[in-house]
Amino acid sequence: MATLYDLELQESNNFIHALVENGETPALKLILDQKNQAASMGEVGQVLLAQFEDSNSDIGKTLTRLQAIRLDVQAAMTHINMTTDLAAKANQVFSRSPETLSELNEEDQNIIKEYWLKKKEVIVFLLQKGYTQEELFA
Repeated sequence: MATLYDLELQESNNFIHALVENGETPALKLILDQKNQAASMGEVGQVLLAQFEDSNSDIGKTLTRLQAIRLDVQAAMTHINMTTDLAAKANQVFSRSPETLSELNEEDQNIIKEYWLKKKEVIVFLLQKGYTQEELFA
């Protein structure tokens, strides 16, 4: 049987991690790590760094878009009063792999319910701004 976390991942992949990290998606973390690695690669790294900074290059466009997503996730979270603490608490509950809400105590049920409602509002806010599900859940 699927756990609540499996259902969470099925619905919105790793988006919970962006909410826990105040808008920093796993894809943004990865590209920033790549940029930091390039900085330590001498001349070759300088060529790569120039691509990160060039808004016309593919990697530059991707970085710019991911940074915009981070800012808009932060704005949505502020607007909806969604905290990173709530997302972290929900993630902790999910990590225990409960299969149903009914097997959780009342406090944990309330955390998950509030998280799901606010997460949905954040997603709707971002979709209305023109982001695709692929961008949000990558």
